[in-house]
Amino acid sequence: MRSFDCRILLTLVAIATASSIYAGETAKISVHFVGQVNKPGIHSVPRKPTMEQLLEACGGRTKIASSKRLILIRFPRGEGTSEDQGPEIRKDQILRDNQIPRDGDRFLLQEGDLIYFPEKYVVGE
Repeated sequence: MRSFDCRILLTLVAIATASSIYAGETAKISVHFVGQVNKPGIHSVPRKPTMEQLLEACGGRTKIASSKRLILIRFPRGEGTSEDQGPEIRKDQILRDNQIPRDGDRFLLQEGDLIYFPEKYVVGE
């Protein structure tokens, strides 16, 4: 019987760990895009997307969208919006601009999050 080299085992463990870490960072989740976007609906994005990745997923902002504001609505696990009727939204579930969790320039999103791109404010009407 051949003895198994521990160095090979350690190398395999290191490769598996690195692969799972990499897969976790690039894993895709489904989020809902609503408001002033060109392609509203459910789209797949990385778990930690940049603003550019969010805009690419939803087809970009419309001409009347705010370029500075973004609202995230986070539903409790297991809940989410449906075609017929969404869950009741509580005030503590609404995260505005600087309240949205981030890691540097990346947003920390969860499966089922709803991202709302509001209209820009029009002054003088």
